[in-house]
Amino acid sequence: MNSALTAAQRYTSLGEHTRNAKDLEYEVILGVTRDLSKHTGSDQADFPALVSSLNKNERLWIEIGTQVADPSNQLEAGLRARLFYLAGFVRHQTTEILSGKAGIESLIELNVAVLRGLKGTR
Repeated sequence: MNSALTAAQRYTSLGEHTRNAKDLEYEVILGVTRDLSKHTGSDQADFPALVSSLNKNERLWIEIGTQVADPSNQLEAGLRARLFYLAGFVRHQTTEILSGKAGIESLIELNVAVLRGLKGTR
């Protein structure tokens, strides 16, 4: 029984190391999106949690923007430009949400659209 458990643990560990970049990107974006979704329909009663979720999302999009701005990035130029624009949109929309001028739904919809794109290109 012990050897079966050890083999199962090694197999699980191996699977974690062999996931491709798109799988990992998908998991990160999904996690951030789930975190944002906790705040839909909220009256911002838990403002610190909202700020934390928005911060995670904005950091994600800053990273995406940074990566697509890199000239060595191998994505198609048009896609890189659109993703860079979306990173700016996230920054602006986050400010609007924090000031009470917008809801969180647009950020969730954006992330879901990116998740669909990643899933479709696997």
